[in-house]
Amino acid sequence: FKFDKIIFLTAPQEAFDNLSSRRHYRNAHATDDETQFGLNECFEKMSHEEFFRVDMDKERAFFKENFPDKVDDFEKFQWRNMQYYPVSEQIRWLLEKSNFCKVYNPSDFEERMMKIDDLRDEEKIVNEVSKLMREINEPDKVYFINISLGSNETQVAWHVLSHAGLLPSDTHFIKTYDSKEVNPTERFKPFAIREVGTNLLEEISLRLYPGTQSPRRMKAQKEMSIYLKSGFSILLLGERGIGKSRLAIEQKQDDGHFIMVNCASFADDTMAESELFGYKKGAFTGATSDKVGLIKEAENGILFFDEIHSLSRRVQSKLMTALQTDENNRLHIRRLGDNKEIKVNQVKLIFASNRTIQELRKRLLPDFFDRIVQQVIELPPLRQCKEERANDWKQIWEQMKFDKDKIECPTDAKFMRWLKSLELWGNYRDLQRIAIHYHNYLVIKGSQENQDILTDDNNQPLSALEYVKEHFEKYNNPISDTEIFPCQIKYGKAQDMIKNFQHQLGEKMVEKYGSRKKAAIALGVDEKTITNWKKQHP
Repeated sequence: FKFDKIIFLTAPQEAFDNLSSRRHYRNAHATDDETQFGLNECFEKMSHEEFFRVDMDKERAFFKENFPDKVDDFEKFQWRNMQYYPVSEQIRWLLEKSNFCKVYNPSDFEERMMKIDDLRDEEKIVNEVSKLMREINEPDKVYFINISLGSNETQVAWHVLSHAGLLPSDTHFIKTYDSKEVNPTERFKPFAIREVGTNLLEEISLRLYPGTQSPRRMKAQKEMSIYLKSGFSILLLGERGIGKSRLAIEQKQDDGHFIMVNCASFADDTMAESELFGYKKGAFTGATSDKVGLIKEAENGILFFDEIHSLSRRVQSKLMTALQTDENNRLHIRRLGDNKEIKVNQVKLIFASNRTIQELRKRLLPDFFDRIVQQVIELPPLRQCKEERANDWKQIWEQMKFDKDKIECPTDAKFMRWLKSLELWGNYRDLQRIAIHYHNYLVIKGSQENQDILTDDNNQPLSALEYVKEHFEKYNNPISDTEIFPCQIKYGKAQDMIKNFQHQLGEKMVEKYGSRKKAAIALGVDEKTITNWKKQHP
């Protein structure tokens, strides 16, 4: 393997000297290296010279004059002390003495002196390096950047440039590590190279469930981390209120390259097309100026289609054509009223739906379906991760920002047992409603006014749990919009078929919710009604 070009970025020596004290103490460890095979006495004598570990030519002349039989040994082990030399000498050694010159020609190497006098100044580093990257950027090239060199601020600068989309599209970050092993018979110290992510800020935000122990959640979390790097589209599947939109929004970048499309908000196909693709002035009545579409706005960022199942088949067909990428991973769109195509670079596509994959197959065009299901992540509902209920509850309470009232998250045992027993078909939205009810109770309880609100129909005081249960169960929707009620009805007279269905409905709901009372609340009927359904069963 051989790189086409090596670009070595450096700065004035004073900047490095201010960064590290290593060179100031170059004499202190002149005789500490036990692997220098009899050179310690030579180095001890040479360490008093002003050119010691400053000028390799003068050092060699010194050895030739004073220790002529040690010149070869000196040059053989000179690499071990290279970190003490000025950068200019290090580059000379690289090009003239190291194995580098056996692989690369001088024309393969380019030194770039950056106008940076302070290697602790992130802004200066970013400004200078961004100018360079604009100069050397060639779209068809692959770039590897060793970000472990320089200062900590230099590493920050590289991540900032990547985050801002100012690096070539096919850029890879690597880090080099000294393994700390010493083998005096080897020419170079052993070291490791590993690749690190170029989207650090995205990767940090990808922790969907911090500290989770749920296997289902950990699986979804790992998938998201891997899939976003791939460049292929992602489909998020999950029930209402499970956090699909929140997850996508968490990937939002500071530079604003995150565009969210609510597919259910389009009044008609024309509105959908004009919003997605944009239009030219005069394309239709009311088009008084050019408009950039949402797809173009998402360039070098994320385009998130929420409720993708709501798009009409006509819009799906046009979108399918637009989402086909070329060999450079670019989209091609055409604005309404325009006869020219517009190229859109580096858009990450995320789709979301609360419909099942079977329903999507029916609703979407086959080709469009195939395009958006390249990588599917299923977010598990809260009822499948009940071991995380306490953490979910605490997270929702903190997100509601009740701490401004100095009210800590309630965690009393009875309340938590009830909370863990709930199916929560609305998922996080149900937890939000419960948090609001509990907060209202505590606020009212803490004041002298309106205490009558905290009583039941018999004017008896309600506990916090009783108050929250009453308000939540009264107005809660206990049915999932994706759950299908299973039943089998024998053909017969209409009246008998209805009674058969009612009987099965009552039985299934009692089984589902554990009691006739809870089933009645869920169905919005009296307990007596469910009893009568059972009695009237033919």
